Amino acid sequence: MIMDMFILFCMLITFIYIYFQLKWRLLSFLRKKSSKALYGGSMSGMFAIILNYYAVVAHGEVFFSLSMVVLVLSFVFTGRGAYAIGSLIFMIWIGFSPLAIPTISLPDLLRLFSALFLLDFLLQNRQRYFKLFLFTLVLNLEYLSSLLWTGPAFDRTLISSFYYLCLSFLSITVGASVINYMIRSENLLQKYEMEASTDGLTGVYNRRIFDEQMNRLSGTRNAAMILIDIDHFKSFNDNYGHAEGDRILKAVTHELSSLVSEGLMARIGGEEFAVILNDYTMAQAAQLAEIFRSAIEDSTFTTLDGTVIKVTISLGVAVYPDQVDSVEELYPKADEHLYKAKAMGRNQVCCDLL
Repeated sequence: MIMDMFILFCMLITFIYIYFQLKWRLLSFLRKKSSKALYGGSMSGMFAIILNYYAVVAHGEVFFSLSMVVLVLSFVFTGRGAYAIGSLIFMIWIGFSPLAIPTISLPDLLRLFSALFLLDFLLQNRQRYFKLFLFTLVLNLEYLSSLLWTGPAFDRTLISSFYYLCLSFLSITVGASVINYMIRSENLLQKYEMEASTDGLTGVYNRRIFDEQMNRLSGTRNAAMILIDIDHFKSFNDNYGHAEGDRILKAVTHELSSLVSEGLMARIGGEEFAVILNDYTMAQAAQLAEIFRSAIEDSTFTTLDGTVIKVTISLGVAVYPDQVDSVEELYPKADEHLYKAKAMGRNQVCCDLL
């Protein structure tokens, strides 16, 4: 029986690993809270069924498994919605499947479901490990009471309950530690991905993401690029200092990015930004560029010492296939137009329409 308990324990840890591996691959589909609850509930319900199928035989017709343990872990770490979905799936299995092992009766499962929900409501502000301890204690008390009510002789009941007590608390403790480790790993992964893809000062995408997006444009029917440069930015840095220059960069970026409802905005140089737009015509791209220009011209910016300053930008626009033969030529053409906008006196939008 000890070997069967060890196998069950290893299955639980393996399921936790599988859960997070799949979750990391489905992050784009799990943005909403409801999606996370559905994923967590479905996975925990499926794992509970598998753990029930491989339940340990204590003796005779007495079994125990880690099905409720995986549901408790889902409850504490994923939330009430996931627990409700997982418990419903497991109830259907216990109540209607001929393959279900009688580790717990349907009435006992319903009672546990209600008890844990009530306990969670009463312990809303408590730490996770405290909740896990009390939830696991409730599981063991329920298992002991069910054996005393319908089970074998008293000595066998105590032995079975002792084994389940040891296995459940060990599984909860190690399982929670593994989950915490996986959550920290997930957070670090997301942090590193964000740092690798965004500009540290302005928060928009960096040059690496800009280059990747340009590579993805191959095969598109229409694409446009707007290059943006802050006018006389070097002089501003010389007059007010680089700290104030950074503040202006962030303020201008915030203003511009709020106007980009679709497409990708990236910082590709010191004070130079690029906006990549899919399925944009020449007229649409030129109109958006003019919106950028007028928005910055109409804005006022204040330095730390209270000086109110005006900032302007120059913009170059290029469109594929109207102006260039390939998307790879968008950047050189937009850069050429940006240079012309500066030559015309700055605070200009330059493209073939103008």
